[in-house]
This record gives sequence, C-alpha cells and structure tokens, in this order.
Amino acid sequence: MSRRQLLNNPRPRRLQLYRREDVNGMSGTGVVAEGIQFRDGSVAYKWLTSPGTLQYAETADGVEAVQHIHGHGGKTSIRYMDDNNDGGEAKTISEVYEDRNRLAVAFASLAAKTDYDGGWMMSDADDADAAEWAIVWAETPAGQVSWHVPHDMVNLTNLKHNPYQWDGHDRMEKNDRLLDVSKL
Repeated sequence: MSRRQLLNNPRPRRLQLYRREDVNGMSGTGVVAEGIQFRDGSVAYKWLTSPGTLQYAETADGVEAVQHIHGHGGKTSIRYMDDNNDGGEAKTISEVYEDRNRLAVAFASLAAKTDYDGGWMMSDADDADAAEWAIVWAETPAGQVSWHVPHDMVNLTNLKHNPYQWDGHDRMEKNDRLLDVSKL
C-alpha cells in the first residue's frame, strides 16, 4: 500500500504476525505477535510470548521492515485484521512476489506427482546471492518451465531436490508454454 493510500485511510490497520515454523524455538507457531500499522506506514507490534516485548518500526515501509526482520524466508507472514487485501486494495510488491512464489512451488509440486516431473535445485553459482535462491521447475505437455524462488521457501514443502537440465527457455517462452498448458 502506498504512503498516499495509507494516509487516505480513515484509521490505522490492525495486524498479526503468523508463524508457520518457529526457526529459533522462541516464539512458537500460529499468531505470535499483534500490532498496528499507522497511517504514516510505521508499525508497532507486541510479541505474545513471554516476555511480551513491544517493538516499533518507525519507517514509511514499516510492514516491509517487520517482514524482512521476522519473516524468515516466508515462514512468518503478516495478516491484516481489518481487511484481507482482496477488497480492491493494491498489494505490496512483497505480497505479489510471495503469492507468485507459492504458486510456482505448488505448480512444480503438482507436476512432480504426475507422469511429468518437477522439483527444485540450487541456483547457478554465477547468480548474485545464489545461496538465497532455488530454482523450482516442472515438465509440462508444452515443455519445461522454471522460476527462481527464495531457497527457504522450498524447505517448507515436500518438493524434492531434483536437479534438471535447463532447456534454454526464457521468460517469454515459459509464459507461452504456460498459456499452451492452460488450453489443454
């Protein structure tokens, strides 16, 4: 949500930090913190575990800062209590990429369970920050498709580590193949 959209809101937004996996064994899983995003974008949030510390992200992109610090590669997400971000409101770029990454992993997982194949492998060593990225891939009736996703995301799934030989497809070819698959 842009700063202008936040300032045009009639009130601050309530939020929760929802943790699917407790990486450091301190906060547990489920709703682990509650907070509020002020109209200027800053965020105050209180941990529900003992001791229930209160923290404040005093930046216009407070939600992105909280997600960066406490997200643990998709293992913790921010949920808004007053809206579900589906009411015509613009998603943040983080939300758009999280949705896209989850779809790519789900697609590869489904392909792996069919007569086709799918899996993940480490990103190429020449990629910047290669250790942070995995490549998820799937064979489809229209050809191979693949995506870079945060490496931590594949650890949350049952998708198997399965290196593949890239067939040289680019983004446009991948998108054409996906469109062809959707016509089957």
